[in-house]
Amino acid sequence: MLDVTEGDYACALQTPSYNMTTAGTYTLRFRRSMEVIFCNAPLAVQLQYSTDRGATWTRLGVNADANATNWYNRGPSTGCPIDASIFTDRYGWTLTGNNTLCTYNLTTGVPALVGQGEVTFRFVLSVKPGYGASSYLADGFMVDDFEILGPVNSPFGAAATIITSGTLTPFTACSGTASAQQSFTVSGTGLTSNLIVTPPTGFEVSLTSGSGYASSLPLTPSSGSVSTTTIFVRMTSTAVGTPSGNITCASTGATTQNVFASGTVNALPTPSITGSLTFCAGGSTTLNAGSFSSYIWSTGAITQTIVVNTANTFTVTVTNANGCTGSTSATTSIAPIAPPTITSSENIKLMSQNFESGMLPSRLDSNWFMACYEFLYIRHSSKSNALGLLRNRWFLYL
Repeated sequence: MLDVTEGDYACALQTPSYNMTTAGTYTLRFRRSMEVIFCNAPLAVQLQYSTDRGATWTRLGVNADANATNWYNRGPSTGCPIDASIFTDRYGWTLTGNNTLCTYNLTTGVPALVGQGEVTFRFVLSVKPGYGASSYLADGFMVDDFEILGPVNSPFGAAATIITSGTLTPFTACSGTASAQQSFTVSGTGLTSNLIVTPPTGFEVSLTSGSGYASSLPLTPSSGSVSTTTIFVRMTSTAVGTPSGNITCASTGATTQNVFASGTVNALPTPSITGSLTFCAGGSTTLNAGSFSSYIWSTGAITQTIVVNTANTFTVTVTNANGCTGSTSATTSIAPIAPPTITSSENIKLMSQNFESGMLPSRLDSNWFMACYEFLYIRHSSKSNALGLLRNRWFLYL
């Protein structure tokens, strides 16, 4: 009960701070008793709130507030308004009533309060001098059964704590491919804001195994707590070199917890097929993919080299010692054979020897040439008998 004496002063009855981080409907209620002799009493009462530990205060509600019951009976436009020297905004209670239940829906009236970790209320009684002595002797204000109804939250003042469990072994991956995933767990209590999980550059995190990876994860507390949650981690497909750093687990007011992550991105092999890519009809060529751990050719072969005898495109995929793969192709072709052509600026003279005996000339000097034509039949220009046919070979003298 606040009894008043004459003077120029204000006094306050302040509540503890309330944790309102959990979403839901919050209703403030209390019982009010008050006595004034005249409507233009030398005093008035307001209910105010603060979300910054009392650094600043804001009036809660207005007269005839739709979010409240039995709220302020005075405002700047009501009859017999509160003097501006008592409250400059002229809102407040100045009436007589005993044990009246007053309520206020904080969720609809001041939505911004929901989600706040520290909300404090105070009743302010403001008194001004210059009124009759009887006003001060009789007037007074009392409040009882103050409470806030709503979702359960962690007790205000409980230490915000984050706990992680598990470590990560070094990751490995091939360039352009995300690594295999690993995981750790995180939990929190006494939290007044989201618990944020943030990996270093080159890594990503998810709440779901194998999908949903992102550059950070917000975990929303329920009643100030985050239950034990599995965090999946992998090296990104765009990572390069040897990325490393801490995965931070942080929340306002809590000591940040770190989980170290490191990894190596291995280069892809770059095979090159060597060997002659052109060969004669009826021949073959050997293609070599170079030295690697394993091979698979488009022919199905799994060796470093293959022998081919057709014109085609051949592809090989190789795997290096780090398990990374690379591919390349080569195209073979068969060289065409052009028939020979014999030309001379001199007159070509057929040998005049008679080959009917099947004998070769006694000698072949540098002016004799042999060509390999099958079944060629040559006739002397001035004789009717056949000359020169001998086992598919014939001779010209130039």
